[in-house]
Amino acid sequence: FPRQTVFAATTNKHDWITDETGGTGRRMWPIRCTRGDVALATELREQLWAEARARYESGEAWHITDPELLEASRLEQDARFRVDPWEETIAKWLASPSDIGSRMQGVSTAQVLAGALLIDHGKRDPAASMRVGAILRRLDWVPGQQQLRDGARVRLYRPVEGAVEAEEVVEPDPRVQDLFDDRERAERESIRPGDYDHTAEEE
Repeated sequence: FPRQTVFAATTNKHDWITDETGGTGRRMWPIRCTRGDVALATELREQLWAEARARYESGEAWHITDPELLEASRLEQDARFRVDPWEETIAKWLASPSDIGSRMQGVSTAQVLAGALLIDHGKRDPAASMRVGAILRRLDWVPGQQQLRDGARVRLYRPVEGAVEAEEVVEPDPRVQDLFDDRERAERESIRPGDYDHTAEEE
């Protein structure tokens, strides 16, 4: 059905967009307003609505189509995005030189939780995995189809072209990968089929 409603709202918050995909934020055209003239708005209200209707009925696009305005609106939306505190750490880990070649082939949320955030296996629950997945999508890493990796079904995230960027590249601690390998090995040896839902963790 064609859209027939327009919402307008005000907020005193600066970072109020939480949808990392842009599904909600991209529908908003945020404007910073420092003052308002209620009397003038009341006086011109009917004229403004009449002009808007006339332009719409003449076939003028009701949404932004100019590339420069689209970019400007995107910048305004991004400036109001509520950034997850994990995002900076994950971005640096994805862009670090160590093993970046294999990461470009895809990473799972479990790898990010263990390798970038050093979160113990017991705390890697579906909520944490979903949080990491949202950050990866925010960083332009897109999820693919589930596939088998070391006997478990996992969903790998891969970067779109030019997505791996970080203002500062840090050398990773080699003990991190050793810790990750040891834990993964122990998990494979101790967890029997049905004991653990790998799919829920990896998505």
